[in-house]
Amino acid sequence: MAAKQTFESGHLEAEDLTVLESAPRRYLAGALVIIAVVMLIGVSLFEWLAYAVRASVGVWASYVIPIIFSSILATVVAYLLLRKQGACLEDIDREKATYAKSEKALRKAHGDMERTVEESTGELVVMNEKLKGEIDERRRVEEALQKSKETYQNILESIEDGYYEVDLSGNFTFFNDAIPRLLGYTREELVGMNDRKYTNAVNAKRLFEAFNKVYTTGEPTKGFDWEVTRKNGRKRYVEASVSLIREATKGKPIGFRGIVRDVTERKRAEVALKKSEEKYRTILESIEDGYYEVDVAGNFTFFNDAIPKLMGYSREELMGMNNRQYSNGENSRKLYEAFNRVYTTGQPIKGFDWEIIRKDGTKRYVEASVSPIRDTKEGPPIGFRGIVRDVTERKETEKKIKQLLGSFGKMMT
Repeated sequence: MAAKQTFESGHLEAEDLTVLESAPRRYLAGALVIIAVVMLIGVSLFEWLAYAVRASVGVWASYVIPIIFSSILATVVAYLLLRKQGACLEDIDREKATYAKSEKALRKAHGDMERTVEESTGELVVMNEKLKGEIDERRRVEEALQKSKETYQNILESIEDGYYEVDLSGNFTFFNDAIPRLLGYTREELVGMNDRKYTNAVNAKRLFEAFNKVYTTGEPTKGFDWEVTRKNGRKRYVEASVSLIREATKGKPIGFRGIVRDVTERKRAEVALKKSEEKYRTILESIEDGYYEVDVAGNFTFFNDAIPKLMGYSREELMGMNNRQYSNGENSRKLYEAFNRVYTTGQPIKGFDWEIIRKDGTKRYVEASVSPIRDTKEGPPIGFRGIVRDVTERKETEKKIKQLLGSFGKMMT
């Protein structure tokens, strides 16, 4: 604390108090000097007066009278000085009391201030440590987030498929490099582009219906395909998944995200395959002979319309039916041996005939070819296919001819 401290009550300073405490001694010394001077002056004055009246009062009286009057005068002066000193001492006591009270208040305020400072300092230290911890934690989170972002960014940029994010209106908000390659636009051109820019009216409607269903139900969709128009005007087929993007806090839908894949070549292959299937289906349905496909256990997996006509069953009844259901024990063994030979050797057979039993119980003779079906060129057979023909009339004719030849032979002998 400074040596000089001003108090609001009394405006006393420490040096002032020292001066006040020494004032009575200085005042008393001054008073004694004044009394001595007064007595000296009084004696001199009254000696002069006594000298003037010595003749009338006598010599002894001329010496005593000045002393008496001088003492009286000094007494009066001393009284007045002491009275003034008493008032001064009272003022000093009041000032000292005020100073003591102010000093006590100051010390109390100083102690309170020190405690407040200590408490505030402690709180600031705690808050500072807490803030430092929060800053460190935030830095770690930001570093982890940045690392995670870079990881996923690298993944997105390394995959061949396109990743996209659009707002609820269908405008691009984010995508990886595969999207510009697919659509033929630059990144700058694609940002904010609406789906109507790269789809025709029919496909734009399909897009709206698919995205609206995801928005309404909240359920993602997969394998949704449509046709896009590249910047150069060429058409490409794409297949995509669609899921909702929601706000992190309220969960409100704010857009869509998904994976998109160029399936143009697959689509073209599917179209070509469909045309081929239609072509061969037309051929198969137009021939009188039956075409069949069975698995390795002998169950029907595919056939043309001639097979139900031959067997007397509907298509639904025949699908998945095993050969044992339309052949007796002897013919089932013949079938097994023939199909097993094809499975073992890999070589097809032709002109294999056996007897079948139709749904109505009547029997028919058929002649068939058998070839293996493979997934791969060198893989084991996964089934069999072939052509089957009704040879019942030929068999009956051959039987009659045989009977006639037998009868003719007997006649010749």
